[in-house]
Amino acid sequence: MTKIAIVNGNNLLGHFLRRFLTHHTTYSFVDIYDSEQIANEENETHRYNVNDLKTIRKLISKVKPSHIIALNDFNSSDDDKHKQEIWNKNVLVVENLSKAAAINESHLMLISNESLYDGTTGPYKEEDKPNPLNYYGKARHAAENLVITTIENSSIVRAPMIYGYLPGVPSLVEKVLENDHLSLRDDYLTNPVYAEDAALAIYKIISKQRKGLYCLGGPDYLTPFEWGLKLNQYLCNLSGNISPSYVSISKDKEQKLKFGFVSLKAETDLNMKFMALSSAHSAIRFLIDKRKYDI
Repeated sequence: MTKIAIVNGNNLLGHFLRRFLTHHTTYSFVDIYDSEQIANEENETHRYNVNDLKTIRKLISKVKPSHIIALNDFNSSDDDKHKQEIWNKNVLVVENLSKAAAINESHLMLISNESLYDGTTGPYKEEDKPNPLNYYGKARHAAENLVITTIENSSIVRAPMIYGYLPGVPSLVEKVLENDHLSLRDDYLTNPVYAEDAALAIYKIISKQRKGLYCLGGPDYLTPFEWGLKLNQYLCNLSGNISPSYVSISKDKEQKLKFGFVSLKAETDLNMKFMALSSAHSAIRFLIDKRKYDI
């Protein structure tokens, strides 16, 4: 029986994943959250204490999942003040999940991201060597290494910027709809992936019993700011309340860092076709209209 433990899935991908599993599979799943997180507890839910990580191992032994999906991701703009918290929530949690997965013979899947790289030679492939720019990226790299060295029955999914829309779920799309001010990076390039595609890739790794590393990414290569403008134009044909921000380079420089991922392995081995922005925007519009007219 396929039983999935979704760890710290109180984010857009977590919501899409639960939605996909509910509507398209017969798999059962439970949610496991850091006790500090606010979470929707409509499903079977368990909590662990980040200050006593033995609790997470006890929970895994109690739940006995066939698969564990680690969505935990804690970042801070001030690395120096929050180094311990970044390490605990990104690395120590994964270390304990790895040990619990090995003991309970569960497949462990870690969701990772672009912070592993320095943006000089992207988009990146599975075999490209990580070179993080900051402490958060180093913590994410350490978490990956823990999974690779601790448990053979595992997989790692590296995803760029994930976007999508579900009613009531906080997201950049929701902010655009509400005309909230958005400051989006315009100093690096990436290939955003639609959250439903990412959820489908996770499902296929599970159903096909795959192991190893997979990179995900959509076909459009642009900055987050450019993504926001395209989304806003599609949704309401206005310039919107979106402004560019610059963190990694000076505003007057034209050169942009290059992140994102080459998704060829996922496309061929998992039989994936990642949505272009135009197709994803149509899917988003359908969900918005469904909410508006209560279809």
